Amino acid sequence: MTHIVSRHDVRTAPAVSALLELLSGQDVARFQRATGYIESGRTDLGVAFELSGDVHRADAVRDVLVKLTGPSLALAPSSIVRGKHDCFQGKALATVWSLKAPTAPVREAVAVCLDTGLVTYRGKRSRSWTGEATVRALVRTAQPADWRDLAGRVQVFNFGAQRVSYGQAQSLLATVLSDLDAVRAWSQDGLAALNKRGGKF
Repeated sequence: MTHIVSRHDVRTAPAVSALLELLSGQDVARFQRATGYIESGRTDLGVAFELSGDVHRADAVRDVLVKLTGPSLALAPSSIVRGKHDCFQGKALATVWSLKAPTAPVREAVAVCLDTGLVTYRGKRSRSWTGEATVRALVRTAQPADWRDLAGRVQVFNFGAQRVSYGQAQSLLATVLSDLDAVRAWSQDGLAALNKRGGKF
């Protein structure tokens, strides 16, 4: 059984209970640490986050993370291809949607999120990065992706085990959003756990 590092009153809050139901089948403790990292505004660990599998669960969880972060950017990969890297300015969380497995432009978008302005290319299919992330990337895909040389820098959460209807997911989402303070407290406990682990998700 996964141990959730939270105060008892936070764990039993209806909003947190609804979020945990959306997370069915996930490593809840790892997701809690990731949520704490995202909500905190930190970018120093240089990671991106992929939400894949069941579209209704993944989209609802994405909406929760965007709400926790505040103003965010729905970024089309074409913006990156056209070289509009300045669209990241002033943003903490860039969201990239891809209904299929990530194409090269999507992977490039994530790479730019991880190291804005520090992307170097080694041929058409290989890249390397230096420095720290200035933006976090949140990616929604239909299937778990092959991140190639981004392996180790993308935290993957796959919601494919148990599918729910759109109505069920939206009902749970509404409950989560009705008490974001409780969800923030839960995520802050996750951040504390992440710090105790030395930044390991």
